[in-house]
Amino acid sequence: MVQSYFSDMALSASKILDVLIETVQQAFHNNVDELSYAGWQLQRIYGGMNGIIYRCANSEVSDTDWVVKIRKRDSRRRAWREFMALTALQRNHKTIAPHPIALYEGIEALPGDVVISTWIEGIRLDNLTDTPRSTWHAILNTLTQCHTSQPKDAPELQSAVLPICSSEMLFQEIEWRYALLPQGQIGETTTAEMGHLIRAFKNDARFMLSSVEASHFVMCDVNPTNMVMRDGSILCVDWESSGWGDAAFDVADLLVRPNCAGVNPQERDWIRTFYAEQHQDPRLIHRITVYEQIFLLFWLIITSNGFVARPGERLPGIQFAPPEKTRQQQLYYLERIEEVMNG
Repeated sequence: MVQSYFSDMALSASKILDVLIETVQQAFHNNVDELSYAGWQLQRIYGGMNGIIYRCANSEVSDTDWVVKIRKRDSRRRAWREFMALTALQRNHKTIAPHPIALYEGIEALPGDVVISTWIEGIRLDNLTDTPRSTWHAILNTLTQCHTSQPKDAPELQSAVLPICSSEMLFQEIEWRYALLPQGQIGETTTAEMGHLIRAFKNDARFMLSSVEASHFVMCDVNPTNMVMRDGSILCVDWESSGWGDAAFDVADLLVRPNCAGVNPQERDWIRTFYAEQHQDPRLIHRITVYEQIFLLFWLIITSNGFVARPGERLPGIQFAPPEKTRQQQLYYLERIEEVMNG
């Protein structure tokens, strides 16, 4: 099945897309990182954990490059969710993402569903340790644009993959992921020690947030490596988890990422305050802070899971973080958790 941004154009648009999909199939099945075929030039882009990405160029079709993402097939409907998000953002004049081009689901010759969009040229962010405030302004302005969308603006969209709206919901997600870990030593800690930390947080009144209505459009995967700086603005290129949820959770998700490990406490305070001022709601400061503290447990489990061999869970050719990097991240979260518990 194909849903296309060019659905109102002539049959030639459909043929162009069909040839592109055929080219992608050849690149995938021949296991090549670069391929030229029928006017298309494909280059595989590495870095994602749940998708296979090709940058595509064809000067006779478009003066800008496109990107083809083969998304893992699961209940999340990753490709569909991303295509619908990009379509809604474009329809509502939110200039914070690529333009959608087409969606293909159920192509048997590929290991996942396909979403096609425009390629975003610019500077890809990563480590935000020494990021100037002008860049933080741009990041938070982009998140604000995203979060101001309401269900009435895009009724076709669903709840986010993690529609977290309270501490209780976040603890439930953490406990579910924790239960999947094997018993015993995992990296620098043990499953039992992680269980003790989870119980300690749950029994501490500091980490209790009541539920709020899930009425904001959130990315639900605010990874700096999915942010591209272009002409002083930030555009985001990964929307496979997006949907309705708590906007404060999105900001906490950003601040707890490994890429933000070097951001000092004073800068974190400024980021929370600036974001709350954007929304004219000072209560967001406390909500972001608490989510961020609990989310340390979530990321401790995520990084610990990196030591567990789970063959067949990723698409072919996906790259994994080296064990030493995983170990460093795990130690970082253990240290941050200890600081929070002692604070």
